[in-house]
Amino acid sequence: AKAEQTDSGTGGTGGGSSSKTGGGVGLNIDTSMTGGSEYRFNDLENYAWAQEAIYKLAEKGVISKPDDRKFNPGASVTRAEMAKMAAVISGIALYGGKDEKFADVKAENWYYQYVMALYETGIVNGISEDEFGSDMPITRQDICVILSRILTDKTIAGTQSFTDFDSVSDYAEDAVILMQQKGIVNGYEDGSFRPHEYASRAEIAKMLFN
Repeated sequence: AKAEQTDSGTGGTGGGSSSKTGGGVGLNIDTSMTGGSEYRFNDLENYAWAQEAIYKLAEKGVISKPDDRKFNPGASVTRAEMAKMAAVISGIALYGGKDEKFADVKAENWYYQYVMALYETGIVNGISEDEFGSDMPITRQDICVILSRILTDKTIAGTQSFTDFDSVSDYAEDAVILMQQKGIVNGYEDGSFRPHEYASRAEIAKMLFN
């Protein structure tokens, strides 16, 4: 299988910002943490378009619900964090072995079982033969590659409309087209996709929700 990243980590994630509003969505869950009240993040004021996605993913355990109620919606996501979210949302069985394929994915790392589970099933590869790039922000095109490998329907019907598609790496072209056609990613207002940029946590939440 082609590596999902071969560009030394220059790039991004996410589907582009959306103008859709999500309203004041909260979750009636985890009352032990919140003292019986509804769990809400306290830093989503400017991310109404992503609130529904964020709360649904929190409900499903794809994203965590920290004590400080911070989601950090504008922050980037590392490749290790993306592996965890992809593994949880796909329902893949966590890796139960002890092999260490990558120098930066050790058995004691919190993301070990997620990365290795995805690697064993061909969903992710490393940035090299012996490095996964765990702490590197994941690129927008690489998110498309990972999600495309999770989808069961990989039928591509037609072409794409991104103005900068020529800058998409060869290994990610079909994945980017598929993700756009499935409505999982969107371009920016200028029609670009920006495959080598990083997406925010809010953008990735929206992609995973889609």
